[in-house]
Amino acid sequence: MKKLLLFAALLCGTSILFSQSKTEKDNWSSENFSNLKFRNIGPALMSGRIADVVINPADESQWYVAVGSGGVWKTDNAGNTFTPIFDGEDCYSTGCVTIDPSNDQVIWV
Repeated sequence: MKKLLLFAALLCGTSILFSQSKTEKDNWSSENFSNLKFRNIGPALMSGRIADVVINPADESQWYVAVGSGGVWKTDNAGNTFTPIFDGEDCYSTGCVTIDPSNDQVIWV
């Protein structure tokens, strides 16, 4: 008897699934998406993209952040405020920043 009830419940559940699957297929038809066009939704220019972050191992509240638009920013308070330190340089884009392992006052960009 338990097997018969289990089989009946299983049969009922699958019939519900099959009846919903046609509706779900209709929701995903190409007609419903025909007016959508591909478009860029990310940054259109280089600015706004973080390229690299380095944290001073001797002082973990001191960070240097390289920005894709060519800038390098420094914080001495773990990211609460930042100061630009590379604005005077002629650089189109920045990809990497690192701290000299022998002297943490020297920054390589």
